[in-house]
Amino acid sequence: LPGPLKGLDFDALAVHGSDEIQFLSREAAKPGRGDNAECWVVQSTSDFAKRIDRELDPASLQMIKGQAVLAPQSAALRLWEAAAELLGKAALSVPEPLALQAYRWDSAFFEKPLNLNEPGETHNDAVTFRPWRLALCGDYLGSRQRVEEAALSGAVAANRVASWAAGAEE
Repeated sequence: LPGPLKGLDFDALAVHGSDEIQFLSREAAKPGRGDNAECWVVQSTSDFAKRIDRELDPASLQMIKGQAVLAPQSAALRLWEAAAELLGKAALSVPEPLALQAYRWDSAFFEKPLNLNEPGETHNDAVTFRPWRLALCGDYLGSRQRVEEAALSGAVAANRVASWAAGAEE
């Protein structure tokens, strides 16, 4: 975007109930990336990605470094329209972007999660192996795939590793 969005009091947003967007984040808010550029990363829902796969003309796909890159006038534009609508509810104004780019990341969504959650739990755990000082985490371990679940799983893993470093017993 040509400049910072004014009026926003957030740098990331988990979106619930959207058919298109699962997560938005302001790139400049990430450590080491604050170069005054206003760049937003928009993660689609798996349903949107599947819909785009069905609708897009295969001629609009290009392979770059093993990733299928969609033409900006197709998937990126549709995601931007949904993102601009969401951001426009909080920002004073949302200008037209200077550039758009979409990447199709085949591993972003999984079809069959491991469902390691205990019945009634609402977040994903982590799998840890103390003898090897190994921790595995991510939203794929539980029953839901959202960035919040991945973050919670990462926090569980980090807490376990920190307890090992402190010499605490599990």
